[in-house]
Amino acid sequence: MKNSVTKALFILISFTLINIPSAFALEKVTLQLKWKHAFQFAGYYAAKEKGFYEEKGLDVNIIPAVPGQDIISPVVNGFAQFGVSSNSLLQARDSGKPVVMLAIVYQHSSVVLLTLEKDMTKGIHSIQDQTAMLETKTAEIAAFLKQANIDINKMTLLKHSYDPQDLVNGKVDVISGYSIDEPFFLEKQNLYYKTFNPRSLGIDFYGDNLFTSEKEIRDHPERVKAFREASLKGWQYAMDNKEEIIQTILRDYPTSYTYEFLSYQAETMEDLVQPTLVEMGYFSHDRWQHIVNIYQNLGMLSKGFDLDKFLYDPAPSVGLAFFYQALAIAAGILVLIAAGLIYVLSINRRLDHALLESQEAKEIIWKQAYLDPLTNLSNRRNFKGRIQKALEKAEAKHTRVALLYLDLDDFKAINDFHGHDVGDNLLIEVANRLSQVISKKRNIYRLGGDEFTIIIDQFEDKAYLESLSQTILDKLSAPYCFDKDKLYISASIGISLYPKHAKNSDSLLRYADEAMFSAKDHGRNQYQFFTQKLHQDILYRMQVISDLRSSLEEQQFELHYQPIVVLNTGEIKKAEALIRWNHPVHGLTMPLEFIKIAEETSHIIDIGDWVFKTASKQLKQWRSEINPDLIMSVNTSPAQYQYKTSTMDSWFDHLQSLELDPHAIIIEITESMIMKENSHIEEKLMQFGHHGIQVALDDFGTGYSSLSHLNKFDIDFIKIDQTFISHLSMHSQQLELCEAIIIMAHKLGLSVIAEGIETEEQRRLLMKIGCDYGQGYLFATPMPKDDFEDLLRSSSSSQAQFRIMSSKDKNKQ
Repeated sequence: MKNSVTKALFILISFTLINIPSAFALEKVTLQLKWKHAFQFAGYYAAKEKGFYEEKGLDVNIIPAVPGQDIISPVVNGFAQFGVSSNSLLQARDSGKPVVMLAIVYQHSSVVLLTLEKDMTKGIHSIQDQTAMLETKTAEIAAFLKQANIDINKMTLLKHSYDPQDLVNGKVDVISGYSIDEPFFLEKQNLYYKTFNPRSLGIDFYGDNLFTSEKEIRDHPERVKAFREASLKGWQYAMDNKEEIIQTILRDYPTSYTYEFLSYQAETMEDLVQPTLVEMGYFSHDRWQHIVNIYQNLGMLSKGFDLDKFLYDPAPSVGLAFFYQALAIAAGILVLIAAGLIYVLSINRRLDHALLESQEAKEIIWKQAYLDPLTNLSNRRNFKGRIQKALEKAEAKHTRVALLYLDLDDFKAINDFHGHDVGDNLLIEVANRLSQVISKKRNIYRLGGDEFTIIIDQFEDKAYLESLSQTILDKLSAPYCFDKDKLYISASIGISLYPKHAKNSDSLLRYADEAMFSAKDHGRNQYQFFTQKLHQDILYRMQVISDLRSSLEEQQFELHYQPIVVLNTGEIKKAEALIRWNHPVHGLTMPLEFIKIAEETSHIIDIGDWVFKTASKQLKQWRSEINPDLIMSVNTSPAQYQYKTSTMDSWFDHLQSLELDPHAIIIEITESMIMKENSHIEEKLMQFGHHGIQVALDDFGTGYSSLSHLNKFDIDFIKIDQTFISHLSMHSQQLELCEAIIIMAHKLGLSVIAEGIETEEQRRLLMKIGCDYGQGYLFATPMPKDDFEDLLRSSSSSQAQFRIMSSKDKNKQ
C-alpha cells in the first residue's frame, strides 16, 4: 500500500495538532451520566483510569445522575460539556435543543417493560388497564406503547420509584426498566418475570448515546474529537477487562451496587454492546433514519427533522484553507516529518500483514463470540440462535424438540474446597463426557458456570429421553481423577418439550429450568420432566413470597397456643406458641405452607421476631392475671441464626422492658440444627443461656445428635418426636427407645416432653417410664388466644376436671 508524501504529511500534521494539548495543562471537562455509577458507564471510567483522557490533554470529571434528573439541560447550558442519554435526544433536538449525537455505545437498547410472570402466553396487550410505573420521558417507551396500540391514558400511572421491589410487593403490575438492571434483583429473589422488549415490534433502537452541544463542537472541535476517541478506547478496554473495571468502580466511585450486580451488568451488556462484532462507537446513518421514521410515523417527531445536523461526523472533509494552514504549522515542526514518515510506513506494513490474516481474524472473532473459551462448547449467545432455528424447523415440519437443562450438584463446594483450577478442569471433563453421549456436539451448550443445555431435535418418544438422561447422569457420576485425587459430582436435569410445554424458546428454557430445580428438590442426581403442576407450584410460591411482604404490616398473622401438661397431674405448666396466617384469599394457613418459603427469602427474620415478641407479651399478661408459673415455648428457625440482619439481640431488651423473667421463655431448636458446625447458632444459644432463657431440643430422635452436643449447647428440655409416640404400645421398640431417651435425659439433668400424644394408653405408658411432660390432641389442639385463656382459667381451678375432659372429648376437638 503506497501513499503520497502529501497524504502522509497531512496525517502527521493532523496527528500532531490533536496531541499538542497533552504538552500543556489539562483541559477540565465534565461528563454527565444518565444514572448512578455502574458498569453501564464502564468505558468512561476505563478511559480515565487508564490515562486515555489524559493522553488527549483532558481532565474529565464524571458526574452521576439522580433518578428522574434532566441530563440534557446540563450539557446544553454548559454545566457539562458531554453527556450520556437515551434516544430521547431525538426529541430534544426536535424541540430546539442544540444537541449532537457523538457516538453509539450500545448497538441495541436495554429498555424493557417488566411484569411478574403469571401467564406466559399473554402478550404486551395484557398490561392495558394495569397499574404501572413508566419513564414516560423515555421516548422509546412511548413509541413502544403507541406501536402496540396501548392507550396510556387507560393505565393507572404512578410516579416511578426506580425500585423493582414495588413490582415484587404488588404496588404496581408493570414497570419500565433495563435488561441490564432490574432482572438482576428479580432473579436474586428467585422470582420469575416476563419482559416485553420493544424489539419484538420492530423498535430496535440504539442504546446509550454519547452526546454534546453544537456550541462545544463549534468552539472546541479538537476537544470534542479527542474526548470521543479516548472514550471509545476506554469502552473497548472496559469490555476486554471487565473484572478490572468492576474493581475500579467499587474502589473509586461511590455506588450502592454490589460486586455481584456489576458483574451481572458486565455480562448482560455483551449482547447489547457487541464489542467483538461491531467497531466501538459505530452507527449507521440508515438505521438512524429508520429510527427517525418510526418516530415520525407515530407522530412523535416533526416531518422536517434534520438528521444530518443531529449526527456528528468524526471525519469531516478538509478544505484548502485548512490544508494550507496545516502546511504553515508543519513548517515549524519539520524535524518530526521524517519520524512521521517512518511511523506511517510502519503502520502500512502492519496493515498489509493484517489484511493477509483477515480470514484468521474473522475466525477468532467468531469463536470469541459464539464458543465458550473454557469447554469449547457453544455458548449462551449461540444457544439463543440455535434453539430458535430448531423451533422454527420443528414448526415447519410438525416435529418435536426436547430441551435438557443440566446443572451440577454442589459444584460450588468443589470450587471452594479444591480451588477454581480444579473446578475449571472438572467443567472441561464434564463437557467431554457430554460430547461422548450426545452425537452432535453442536447441540450441547454451556450457558455459564456449571449450567449446560442440550437440544434434542430428533427423538422417538419420552422413553428415549428418559434413557438418554439416565445415561448422562451415569456418565457424569463416575469418578473424576485430578492430581491423584478422586472427585465425585452428580447432576440434576430438567426437561421441557416443544410444542407440548411451550411454543417459544424463552418459555421452553424457563420450564426446563423449573424442572431442573424440581429434580434438585427431590434429591438431586436425577431428571424431571416439566409439568403444569410443577409450574403452578412455582407460581404459588411466587404469590406466597409476594403476599408475605405485606402480611406483617397488614396484621395477618396470629398465634395459637397448645398446652404442655405435667403427665402425672394434668397441670398446664407450659404452652407452645404456634403461628397461623390469616391469608386474605386462602384463609387460615398452616406453617408448613409458608415457613419454608419465608426461610428461603429472609422473611422469617421479621416473622420470627413478631412471634417472639407477641408470645412473650401475651405470656406476661397470663402470668400476671392467671398463672404466675406459666412458661412459654417459642419455635425458632435455623435461618434466624444465619442472617446478618437477625433481630434476636433485641429480644433480651424486649423481655427486660416487659419485666418478664427470661426463665419463663423456652427457645425451641431442632435437633438437626445442632448437628451442623455453626458458630452463629452456638454463639446465640450461649447468649440465651447467659440471659437465663431456656432451650428445648425439638424433634429429638430424628437427627442422631450425640451426648457431646447436648452438653455443648446447654440444653434444658428434650422433646421426643411424635413419630416415636404414634405407634407406642406395650413391649414395642418405640417404647424401649422412649425409655432409653428419658433415662439418658434424666441422667444429664434434662426434662422430657413427649409430642403428639393422642390416646390415654400413650399417656399411661409414658408416665410409667418416667416422662415429665406431654403435648398433643389428647389434651388439646392448638387454639386461638381467647380459647386458650379460657382453658387456662378453667384448668387452674380444676386440674382433675381438665384431665377427664381431655380424655373423654379428645375425638371432638
